[in-house]
Amino acid sequence: MLSRQIFSIVLCCLMALGFVAYATYSSAVAQQLTNWKVLPQPERLTELSFLDYNQLPDRFRDGDIQTFSFRIHNLEQRSTTYHFTVMAIAAEQEQVLSSGSLTLPNKATHDITQTVIVPALNRRVQVEVRLHYDGIGRGQNSPTSQTQAIRYWLDKIDGKKGNV
Repeated sequence: MLSRQIFSIVLCCLMALGFVAYATYSSAVAQQLTNWKVLPQPERLTELSFLDYNQLPDRFRDGDIQTFSFRIHNLEQRSTTYHFTVMAIAAEQEQVLSSGSLTLPNKATHDITQTVIVPALNRRVQVEVRLHYDGIGRGQNSPTSQTQAIRYWLDKIDGKKGNV
């Protein structure tokens, strides 16, 4: 009977010591495990997409004015400043159509509508949205320059015949 009481007292003391040790060192242990990249890390990313890709234009005439919209969704786990450039690209030629920047808090989404004049660089022109920002990549501790892009193609319509 006495041995059970002693066992219970020892067990309670060990549990109390364990609790004290956990409370004292848990943040240090967690920090070390984080530094070793053993604990799961939040995934940091930015989503760049066209709002309605089915409605994107696919043809153009010289000097056409076209409107499209794209979305930036910040999932970087911090406030992030984004810089975007809309480009026309064809046959090794590039022309800036518009540009801008904005800062989004974490988990925020912003829709941007652009109206551009499509230049006649070639019979086939690509419209590209380039996004530049400082993001923290997987396995990194500090921000580095990140770039991503989305694009769509346009075929030139022959002004006289209406053919592509």
